[in-house]
Amino acid sequence: VELDLRIGATRRLSGLELEHDERFVGVPQERRVPLDTPSVHLYSFTPDSGELEVTALDLRHGGATWRQRLPLSRDEHYNAFTRLPAESEDTLALVFSSKGGTRFGRARSNLFLLDAASGRLRRQLLLDPRLGASNEIDLQGLGPALILAGDGQLEVLR
Repeated sequence: VELDLRIGATRRLSGLELEHDERFVGVPQERRVPLDTPSVHLYSFTPDSGELEVTALDLRHGGATWRQRLPLSRDEHYNAFTRLPAESEDTLALVFSSKGGTRFGRARSNLFLLDAASGRLRRQLLLDPRLGASNEIDLQGLGPALILAGDGQLEVLR
């Protein structure tokens, strides 16, 4: 559905229906979240390979602008909840956690930097474990920098 800000009502986005396994990046189920941009991102796992797939939706035009598979499988994925992505003019930053290397290991958080227009993966970084899991890391773009605020730790990437 789409929220029409002029009248405060919702309507169905043309040609767009969510699959049962698609989730909004950074939005817990049955919650409302204010958005800073007119786009939202969904994630799911592909039926064939189980890879993480991210879809960008443009709320102004009511459709998907791109889909991108990321190198993280359903079996590796650790935490269903992520924080909202950070988006600049040309870059989208997302964090997803993967299972630690040991049986009781702490989750590893992966930062994915994508081209905002095409979804092409530009870079993937394994984050400092002290930042925490994906549900603990807030992302904020500030000019050419990306601020990652985690569990008692702050990191700035340029």
